[in-house]
Amino acid sequence: SFVVSLLVIVFLGLGTLRSVMRPIEITRKAMQDITDHNDLTKRIDYQSKDEMGVLVVATNRMLEKMQGSMRQIRSSMDQTSHATEALA
Repeated sequence: SFVVSLLVIVFLGLGTLRSVMRPIEITRKAMQDITDHNDLTKRIDYQSKDEMGVLVVATNRMLEKMQGSMRQIRSSMDQTSHATEALA
């Protein structure tokens, strides 16, 4: 009886651990891919209503804002370049 109870606890613990680690690993791999390729257009594909899902939504929003900021910087650099060429 003790052994059966212990096996049930271990089994449930492993299931819980797996359910927590899977979304963390998905997020880690996606962030690594975004970093490795300097690609702010990529988003993390994970839909859930749990805490990890909320974190993924916030991270995707952050990536959108960063992508928008990079666009603005690029546009400002182009405008500065064109203004510099016009003065030369």
